[in-house]
Amino acid sequence: MNEIDNIKHDYPIVKDLKTAKDSLLRPFIKILDRFRVSPDAVTFFGFLMIIPAFLSMYVSNVLSFVFVLFHIIFDAIDGSLARYQNKHSKYGAFNDLIGDHLFLWLYVVALFFFGVISGFWSFFYLINYLVLIFTMILLDAKNVKYHFIFKSIYIFYLIVAIKFFFKIDFLTEYFVLLGVYNFVNNIFLLNNLKWQS
Repeated sequence: MNEIDNIKHDYPIVKDLKTAKDSLLRPFIKILDRFRVSPDAVTFFGFLMIIPAFLSMYVSNVLSFVFVLFHIIFDAIDGSLARYQNKHSKYGAFNDLIGDHLFLWLYVVALFFFGVISGFWSFFYLINYLVLIFTMILLDAKNVKYHFIFKSIYIFYLIVAIKFFFKIDFLTEYFVLLGVYNFVNNIFLLNNLKWQS
């Protein structure tokens, strides 16, 4: 979960999840801290997982997803490490946010390139998801409150894993449902942004 997503909107459930995640990762975080690993380095290595995730699709979708799992692990670690080292900042959170969503965008493009997903609904979802994130960043920068938004990035990865490991495909349904959900949220958020201009 990205800290910048909730800088102005830190809902109690988000705080509870961060606390639980930090506690779970504490032993590993202590080791990284002992080796003076920075949260930004963890974010960077997590983003770099797109390279082997893409290249390994030539061999196996399952192998490719293993690198997606590494990305998810790095993403879980960087915020917890930043809080442990007391190095959490808007700059670091912004890097984490950009790295996570750029990874998502590139991975969806890779899935399309390799014929795993079809075009229209996947790109409808992706465009609306990116508009959603960008609009939330703008609203946060303007200190504008908005309703709770369910960010579906990890649900997407879960559904991809189900497809690759169990050969059950819900990706089109996911893209339709969450694409429409993001589209409706974008209407409300962009309206909020319009009134703040």
